[in-house]
Amino acid sequence: MAAHLFGERELNRSQCDPETRFQKKWDSVESITEARHGQKCLIRARLQGSRTAGANLCFIVLRERYATVQCVLRADETITKGMVKYASKVPNESIVEIVGTIMKPEDAVQGCT
Repeated sequence: MAAHLFGERELNRSQCDPETRFQKKWDSVESITEARHGQKCLIRARLQGSRTAGANLCFIVLRERYATVQCVLRADETITKGMVKYASKVPNESIVEIVGTIMKPEDAVQGCT
């Protein structure tokens, strides 16, 4: 169902068309602020850590230089439990690419390691 959205990818050795390589525009982690609530973003950063909260929820912390952002992956119509499980097992310090929507939590975040 959603297997094409996640999993091991072929190593990118910068062998693609040079024009195609520069078409992606990543958002810096430090640019993710509450002022951008509701906007789509594309982040490419190092995975600092991840943890699951049940089979349907995974918290992922991404780091770029000294800035960090917490991402939440929740199983729904698009995201399967398999994707949540896979994301929770990606090794720390892996470089990952995440597409998401910036959300300001209703309640203050109590902690993020």
